[in-house]
Amino acid sequence: MVVLGLGVSACGDASGNAAAQGANGLATEASVETAEAGEADLHDLNDFLNFADPATCEYSESFTSAMESAFEMNEDPNAAPIAGPGSVSIPGIAEPVATQMSRPYADEGSPEVIEYHLDFEGRWLGLHVVGYENAMIEESCCIWASGIRFDEPVGRVTAALIDAGYPVNPDGSERETPMDDAMRAVTEVQDSEGVTVFYCNQVFEY
Repeated sequence: MVVLGLGVSACGDASGNAAAQGANGLATEASVETAEAGEADLHDLNDFLNFADPATCEYSESFTSAMESAFEMNEDPNAAPIAGPGSVSIPGIAEPVATQMSRPYADEGSPEVIEYHLDFEGRWLGLHVVGYENAMIEESCCIWASGIRFDEPVGRVTAALIDAGYPVNPDGSERETPMDDAMRAVTEVQDSEGVTVFYCNQVFEY
């Protein structure tokens, strides 16, 4: 009886395990199919994230024009130029994307330093894009922090960029490309808080 009991118990465990494994397998397949369907739904960002010259990190006129609405500007000439965050219209996205803006060094006496980013999704160069970021000095210019965010590993991003003609190192490390006596293109691909960021900027030497 004991042997029979163990046998029945064993058969019951095996059946239960098989059923659980089957259910887990179906759930995994469904999750993969859902993820693949989501990836397939990502719209093309080529009309927004584009460069006039990838080799020199020169963004296109259409991109720079679209980004002009990223901030609300003050009409008062005596006030700081930027009144607050604005929004950017991106082809393929129904609603304008709100700018997330901060002045991270205001408490340290440097309120003119602004960091901002846009959260959106799409596909560019076959890669899953999740946003754009930059930083600037108010009443001046950027501080060479223009970056495209990806939900992809660094190696995949660098490979796609190299194939597209961007001057990046395979490991994502910083790379400088001379443009003239006073300017150079600087690129870097790095993991930043769970996302991969492609930095591509024109840097002036003073």
